[in-house]
Amino acid sequence: MHLVHNDRKAPAPRDNSALWFVYRSRQMDVLRRSYNGRRLIEASERAGLSARIVHPDEVEPESLIAGTTPRPLAMVARSGTKMGQSGKRLLAAGEAGGVLTVPGPKTLALAESKYRSALTLAAQGVPTPLTLPVTAEVSTDWLGDVFGYPLVLKNAMGSKGHKVRLCETPQDFPARFAEVEGKGPVLAQRYVHSSHGRDLRVVVVGGQAVGAMIRLAEGHQLCSNVSLGAASCPTPITPEIASIATAAAAAVGLEIAGVDLLFDDSGLIVCEVNTAPGLERIEQVTGRDIAGAMVAHIRERLTRQGGIVRASLAVR
Repeated sequence: MHLVHNDRKAPAPRDNSALWFVYRSRQMDVLRRSYNGRRLIEASERAGLSARIVHPDEVEPESLIAGTTPRPLAMVARSGTKMGQSGKRLLAAGEAGGVLTVPGPKTLALAESKYRSALTLAAQGVPTPLTLPVTAEVSTDWLGDVFGYPLVLKNAMGSKGHKVRLCETPQDFPARFAEVEGKGPVLAQRYVHSSHGRDLRVVVVGGQAVGAMIRLAEGHQLCSNVSLGAASCPTPITPEIASIATAAAAAVGLEIAGVDLLFDDSGLIVCEVNTAPGLERIEQVTGRDIAGAMVAHIRERLTRQGGIVRASLAVR
């Protein structure tokens, strides 16, 4: 048995913290003590910026626009596809009030949809597997003609490797489709056999690849997400890795991104671009200060727009 902490309805922040790391979670107390939460706060303080972790429900967006709630200098969205409408409203209110938002609400809406991201990557010439939306009534013969079998089925709003299945035959389609149905549309994607159970996670910050690791799935699993028990090891950031990862992040407009690359027969291709890459495993595996790189980038953005003067006054 474990205790669930839930302080989503805590009083609105009244301090002058320079940075807000925005998470939408039912376990905010736990999250604030987590590796990710602690590292972001520590990195901010080392950079001379006060910071706090905020749930969107803690702040009335209108008060942020009106200035009745002290505004931060920057808000960083850290819950990926789980930011929800309240998270997007908070980011939009911050942007309207002159707060630097990373990413902005429009970019977040684009990046959190796997289908829209795939379309954008393809339009920008970034190599990515063919991805198309499908319904339960789609012709399995048509799927075979377009993708071949096996093929991958995934939910467009899924995260951490959940709601992703390998559909091996036309007969498997109804069951696999039912397993990935959910909040978002279902996508069919070309199966990259040579990358089954392994991928390459690259963290991009400010147009630079700052860390990379190979992830290896447990057993015969398709997905190699750390949350599903995958092992990982560091890998050098080669020119090819840096080029494709930074191009993918730029294509969807993300300043901070976790880019997942697959090992195709023809070279590396982009599987997904994530808005809120985790810190713990990649920092531990690579020894790189990813949190520090993220905060340094935000500080540089603030310096360029003249906000760093106010930020220095906010430090406790």
